[in-house]
Amino acid sequence: MYFEQEKQRLALIERSSAAKVEELAVRADEKSKTYMELTRKIESGAKRLGSPSRATHVDDDAVSEFSAMSNESEIRADENILDFKIEDAEFYSDNFSQVAALGQNAYSGHPSQSFVTLVTCDFYNHGTETSQMADGMRPNYQTQLSFKNKVDDFYVTFLQKQCLKMDVYLSKNNAAVHMGRCEVMLKELVEREIASHDIGYKTPLIERWAKIFPIGQTEGRPLGIVKYKMRLRKPITEQMRYFREKSEIANMTRAAHLQTGSLATAKRLITI
Repeated sequence: MYFEQEKQRLALIERSSAAKVEELAVRADEKSKTYMELTRKIESGAKRLGSPSRATHVDDDAVSEFSAMSNESEIRADENILDFKIEDAEFYSDNFSQVAALGQNAYSGHPSQSFVTLVTCDFYNHGTETSQMADGMRPNYQTQLSFKNKVDDFYVTFLQKQCLKMDVYLSKNNAAVHMGRCEVMLKELVEREIASHDIGYKTPLIERWAKIFPIGQTEGRPLGIVKYKMRLRKPITEQMRYFREKSEIANMTRAAHLQTGSLATAKRLITI
């Protein structure tokens, strides 16, 4: 009996490892496609930009998702939407020497030179999204993104412990040069929300600057900063409470079966 159980356990580990390898292969393929898309976008964007000029502000918060909750009917009870806006940035050319691709070209110490960038955004299980291309040492991206997800324990845990990643790319010779990355901690979305039963309650709008560091660094001299805004479309406090209670019930049920030593299939506990 023991050897049969060990055989089944090893088979399960093998299947799990194979699935993980397949998942990593898919992610690598997605990153490769993202890079190719960035290159194509930069090539087409360079043609549209022509002589670089600062982008104009075309997005008004008065009509954006950041001013009020809307389209609630499009979101199911077990779903939520993270609205995220990449506004603008400021680069510090004096710190470009930290990145080989930047420190040895005409941009270092010469802000007047052509400097076209874009920002990519990675959140949870969504594909990579990209901002508009913009030029100059103070580019104005004004790009708003929305990420819809089912709210479950994995999603809640991600918001509490993980971050949204923004990568900054430079257009150089019609190719994408990876400048650096900035990370946005998401727990503030949860921590700043207050318990409220008011139907008109709006979730908190968070507006911050994120520092851009060379890849592999999280401190030191930043390459620049990116301004962003973010807000959850619906309050998440009640949904979090539901999943905490659900987890506690599951743990209590599991503990009860372990104490009785029952090997029978556990009955499901139905909450009405």
